[in-house]
Amino acid sequence: MRASIWISLLVLGASLSGCQNAPGNPSDSIPAPIAASTDFSGDAAFAHLRALAALGPRVAGTPGAAAARDYLRGELEKLGLTVEERRFAGPPGPDGAPQELVNLVAVIPGDSPQLFVLAAPYDTRHFDSFRFVGANDGASAPALLLELARVIQVTPLRYTTWIVFLDGEAPNAAGEAADAMPALAGSSALARELLSETGAPPVRIIVLFQQVGDADLHVVRDLRSHRLFREEFWLGAARLGRSDAFRPGDPFESPVGTQVPFLAAGFRGVVMITDPAYGGSEPPGAFANSEDDTPDHCSPQSLASVGVVTLEALDRIGERLVKIDRFAKPAARPTRTPSEAPTEREPADTAPTQTPPAPAVDPAAPPVTPSPEGSEPAPPPRP
Repeated sequence: MRASIWISLLVLGASLSGCQNAPGNPSDSIPAPIAASTDFSGDAAFAHLRALAALGPRVAGTPGAAAARDYLRGELEKLGLTVEERRFAGPPGPDGAPQELVNLVAVIPGDSPQLFVLAAPYDTRHFDSFRFVGANDGASAPALLLELARVIQVTPLRYTTWIVFLDGEAPNAAGEAADAMPALAGSSALARELLSETGAPPVRIIVLFQQVGDADLHVVRDLRSHRLFREEFWLGAARLGRSDAFRPGDPFESPVGTQVPFLAAGFRGVVMITDPAYGGSEPPGAFANSEDDTPDHCSPQSLASVGVVTLEALDRIGERLVKIDRFAKPAARPTRTPSEAPTEREPADTAPTQTPPAPAVDPAAPPVTPSPEGSEPAPPPRP
């Protein structure tokens, strides 16, 4: 009798294991044992990248973007997180019709209600001449963010964390042109939302991820990012032996991306993490905006480097802010207007929070640049 019970249990366990590994759901390839691990898994993030790229083009306002959104929501809900849809009016789509776009927001409570915002775009550019799956530019950043959400859910940060997936960031109908300006619709909507919520907890840092999966990853030191917060990433990379991805000797650059609306709205605690030169430097950006932007040119090691460095940097930044908050007087409402540009000399303890409501951000406007009095040199012109 006892032997037959054990045999039945073994058969049941084998059948359940087979169900978990059955094909059909891209997320089934993500290893189950990592669910409660506190270590960032580059392999798990890469599985998310593959799953998103397998959906094909994910242009804002199309069924492809909706499929990506369903995937992201499903993975967040598996973590036990509640996911909110923040809908907003976006620019016209490839067919010229108005679009209703959707940002996804999940909240992981911390010791403090004040906010750490981590965000990544999940849409891809529109191309007529080829099928663009956007493994690096469109899938790598949300894949990274899903794995960050899993780790932070297991071990929350000191500050409440918003996990945000941004819609409508890529160039829309003009995306076929190599120099097309990004739409930045989702980041503009999020910036307006954070400014308009009267009485909402202050925002201490906003970290934005784009194009972080390149197998030859070199994250640029964004000149417009908050200096002390940004440097915590490079210091963390040195401590963790990840300086191949965060090279300390690289010149400063000013990539135009998701950080622009937040800077234009007056937020100062902004950090952009991206490698716009997809495919290395010979020639620079060889795989960008092409049919070669596939998982084959990305790597789990690159995602792991960004993931572990991010967690290290956020932990150090959290420690710094906790010490400041312990001894600081209650913070007054910021008085700087959105038109004032952030400077490279601003210390971390003055990194904001919020400013009074600002007018809607014009994505076509010139990006906000640091004050000429900043302590770092202007980047050399791109070739």
